[in-house]
Amino acid sequence: MYKWFLKIFGYVFIGLPMFVCDVSGQMKSPEQIIGRHKNIFLSPPSKTPGRVAVDGPLLGNGSVAVAMAGQPEQQTYYLTRNDFWRLKSAYNESFPAVLGTLQIDIPSLKSASYKIQQDLYHASATADFTKGNASAIIRSEVAATKDWLIIEIKTMDRLQWEGRLHYCYLRLISFM
Repeated sequence: MYKWFLKIFGYVFIGLPMFVCDVSGQMKSPEQIIGRHKNIFLSPPSKTPGRVAVDGPLLGNGSVAVAMAGQPEQQTYYLTRNDFWRLKSAYNESFPAVLGTLQIDIPSLKSASYKIQQDLYHASATADFTKGNASAIIRSEVAATKDWLIIEIKTMDRLQWEGRLHYCYLRLISFM
């Protein structure tokens, strides 16, 4: 057991400096370490919402959690709080309960290409939907110190866009 402890101890204290320092021995900033990693989603999530895990972009600040899902023409944000759970006394039967959904409908994006890039350092997700020469960029993030979901929508053409915003609160989704 003592040898096992020494191996773990050695890996942590020898390997850790190599991960957080550059070649010259200077400490790397958190942005240098985390900023080079991004999640890229090239197809809409198929398991969001889900009972155990979701396969879409996740946003949050430790208090508020948001899962993104839907086709380009109908982006849906599932909103929950980390202190609001569906509890059941069976294995894998407890999970955060959805408080509500926010849905952005832009019908002209039907059949658009799908790409969402999640920036792990800035804790944001940027969706880029393109159809022909028209495109829309939707940037989403949860404020670090407030329970706010911030969504910015930009169109990259001069066409007139029409859309709708729907909010449904206390939508308790059943997975049974």
